[in-house]
Amino acid sequence: LILYAETRNQVTFFNVTSSVVVSKWRGESEKIMRILFHMAQKHAPSIIFFDEIEGLTSRRDRPSDHESSKRFKNELLQLLDGMEQQMGSVFVLASSNLPWDIDDAFLRRFEKKLLVQLPNAIERALLIGKQLPIMLAVTKEQIELLVRISEHFTGDEIRLACKEIAMQMV
Repeated sequence: LILYAETRNQVTFFNVTSSVVVSKWRGESEKIMRILFHMAQKHAPSIIFFDEIEGLTSRRDRPSDHESSKRFKNELLQLLDGMEQQMGSVFVLASSNLPWDIDDAFLRRFEKKLLVQLPNAIERALLIGKQLPIMLAVTKEQIELLVRISEHFTGDEIRLACKEIAMQMV
């Protein structure tokens, strides 16, 4: 969302989730992807953002994969290869909570990979301090307890927990 806000009116932004592109009809998913890439090229400069891409790009060597899933993945690989060859200004960006589940062929198509670590204790304390409502009087000991409890939380999970705490006040 921050990227979209930063680039609004400068680029066309396509936010893609697996529920948008996966269809039960034969060949429909591949068609949707071709249209997406065509529209991105036509409206360049543009960004195609795949949210939780592991849902679309899991390993291809699984015996449980259906033929339609294999066709879809091959089509997406070809479209990503085509993006490299075209000199358009289309930027493909993806996020994943499970990068180890993504097929190596897809990982190779992304030039840069950033791993965002979980926040450490100091960062968690700052996040908790910013997310809790001002009118909620929290002692230093309570903050320290919340920091310990949230040891393996992501930043978003901390935000949700603080929101839950704020809702309990109401």
